[in-house]
Amino acid sequence: MQIAEFEPVKLIKSSKNLLVLAVISALSFGCINDDKNNKEERSLSGSVAKGIVKNGTVTAYPLASDGTRGKTAVGTAKTADDGSYKLALTDDYDGTSPLLLELTANSDTTMVCDALSGCGDTPRGDDIPLADTDFILTAVIPSGRAKNGAKVDTAITAFTSMAANRVVSEGNISDSSIRATNSKINELVGVNILSTNPVNIASKDDLSKAAPDEQRYAIMLAALAEQAFTGIESRVIALK
Repeated sequence: MQIAEFEPVKLIKSSKNLLVLAVISALSFGCINDDKNNKEERSLSGSVAKGIVKNGTVTAYPLASDGTRGKTAVGTAKTADDGSYKLALTDDYDGTSPLLLELTANSDTTMVCDALSGCGDTPRGDDIPLADTDFILTAVIPSGRAKNGAKVDTAITAFTSMAANRVVSEGNISDSSIRATNSKINELVGVNILSTNPVNIASKDDLSKAAPDEQRYAIMLAALAEQAFTGIESRVIALK
């Protein structure tokens, strides 16, 4: 069994000189490119976290086998104050292709600082404004998960972004390649990165009420934030 090292997540600066987390790591070998008719409601729901992301925009796109993102969105939603979202898929999505979920920032988007030592000038537990930044989180799910009438739990986090970027960079995207890559990141984190919803680790009340896997997910995300904001040279170890 080979052990592969991946570079730590990097930092970017907004025009307001506020540090925010960019989740493009060395797992991101490539990028996602830009390029009817089920009547039963199909929906995706979950939590968005890096810290918890409030008022972010979640958009769903079909994803082609070559990594090309569909030009037309097939669903959109906003995240609530607890990072949760519910997105109804439109009839334009025929269910035959994988789905790419993108979380982007708008003028009202903020992220809870979950790093133990704080996030630059922002104390742990306070909100970081993400307006005027290129902050993005992604997730890719297999086509079979969003069937007629299905309600699918799909978290969008730094770890789902790692999996999505790796799937796209390797090309020849299929349901099996998506599952295999997500499984590798599941092993790294110790939870199912798509079906587990991380909680706000900066809230003692939320943390105490959470299930063990939700707590672990939040702790792992906070560890990434701590690494990024403190400049620790530790690396993420993953099974390859």
